[in-house]
Amino acid sequence: MNVKPNSMIFMCYPTGFSVDNAEIYAYQGAFPDTETEGADLAYYAFNKIEQAEPGQPVLLVVGDPEDFEADGDEEDLEEISFSPLGSSFAPDPLTTGGVHGTYTYEWVDEGTVVVYGNDKKYGKAGNALVLAEGADATDCTRDISANTGYIVYKENILKNASTDDFDLVISGPKGPGIVGDLNGDSKVDIADAVTVLDFMASNVYEAAVDLNDDGKVDIADFVSVLDIMAAQ
Repeated sequence: MNVKPNSMIFMCYPTGFSVDNAEIYAYQGAFPDTETEGADLAYYAFNKIEQAEPGQPVLLVVGDPEDFEADGDEEDLEEISFSPLGSSFAPDPLTTGGVHGTYTYEWVDEGTVVVYGNDKKYGKAGNALVLAEGADATDCTRDISANTGYIVYKENILKNASTDDFDLVISGPKGPGIVGDLNGDSKVDIADAVTVLDFMASNVYEAAVDLNDDGKVDIADFVSVLDIMAAQ
């Protein structure tokens, strides 16, 4: 297959496959970037695998990630060897641990993390993680192209993770947060309940803390946090 040098491609095929002259990475999860002050970023973690399973969405990395430039000049395509494996066929793409596969062209929910390339269109081979806009907001033909994958940040948040724990870690935008996570630490716990009490005591309204959208921060929002905690 022909690919753009120094690029990433989210692939999802009905059959398993391996490649030569490129590397395959499986998504492990995400964790917030707590080091960059004021940045609404997350780290997306991947580990290298030798082959993709049928229906498994994986990240195909061509070239050295340190040489990637999201807005680099157009480069001639290069050929890599793409080898289907076995006769097993996945009729539906796999969805595991926050990464979703698709065989069709489709729009996805606003805030979904996708890969885009130098042509600035979603779902194309590229080297940057961006947030999809969703069918109601996008002016693209689609957010996700066929036989590819996308990430839902909040579905697999890794706790106590470090960038040194994985083979490949990509910094990108943080998708929609977890409902009830009011202090941005990617979990819902007593600290978030205390946040509601603090806003109640200060009599300051903050839409993000108004969990039931009734125009005020009160005991009902405190109970909402407790309910979320109990359901975990």
